[in-house]
Amino acid sequence: MVIDAFTHIYPQGYLDFLRRLNLSTRVEDFPKLCDVQAKIDDMDRHQIHRQVLTLSTPALNMFGPAETKQAREAARIANDGIAEVTTRRPERFIGVATLPMMDVDDALSEFDRATGSLGLKGVQIFSHVNERPIDDPRFFPLYDRIVERDVPILLHPVGGDYNERTRDYMLWLMIGWPFETSVAMARLVYSGVLEKYPRLKIVTHHLGAFIPYLASRIADVSRTLEKSGGSRLHSPALTYFKQFYGDTAVHGHKAALAEGYDFFGPDRILFGSDYPFVPLEETVESVGAWNLSAEDREKILGGNARTLFKV
Repeated sequence: MVIDAFTHIYPQGYLDFLRRLNLSTRVEDFPKLCDVQAKIDDMDRHQIHRQVLTLSTPALNMFGPAETKQAREAARIANDGIAEVTTRRPERFIGVATLPMMDVDDALSEFDRATGSLGLKGVQIFSHVNERPIDDPRFFPLYDRIVERDVPILLHPVGGDYNERTRDYMLWLMIGWPFETSVAMARLVYSGVLEKYPRLKIVTHHLGAFIPYLASRIADVSRTLEKSGGSRLHSPALTYFKQFYGDTAVHGHKAALAEGYDFFGPDRILFGSDYPFVPLEETVESVGAWNLSAEDREKILGGNARTLFKV
């Protein structure tokens, strides 16, 4: 079974909600965000059995600290919509919730509802919450609950437009988003969150972003950091970075797949395409040409996802 572990959707109710707020969406450029039958047709064309559905940006981080009511409403609408799709076609789709992280009590309440009565199989968390890093201790009660429920986190970048230099040429997307993911991962490591919560299962979009390519640099700087007293980790930093998972959404770049495999290993890589923003054939062709053993191919194409999402 082939499971595409990181794809995106706008449930119709959520799209209507964004339009009521006069917020821009990407559905005009990517109509398959809303078209469930088109998703199934593309899956059939490429022999993909199931997709994991996550809410597309703009997502809940667009709401500021004073807009918690809107964030709660948005989360409920989005998660209800994803649950409706997965309930209607459970043999094709696996649903993941998005949480109103601006208020941790709201996030906990929606987590319980989404992974309980709605039956969603994981949670999507973004690389920061209104500039607050996700290693902030105020999020620990949520991590406690996620570990208790044993569901995966799908880590998605947001932001990247830090100054005028990144606002041109879509650099916020091209470079800013991988940077966002990498910084979120590093903060979760060096703050001790992954040491505190070794059972957290975090799938990083785009195969760990910059981290696999910077592994040697990370190791060297971490030793310097430790000598200066800036790190109190009980194991080498790379030990914790390797606790993350990564997906294969690297725009078909075979060298990136090889680098990710060398860093994460076959037990922590999931087939993921970033569909519909990236054409399925890019990922299908690159993974199909990947020189893997039969055992590793089975894990990456679906076995690891079945274990994480319990399907």
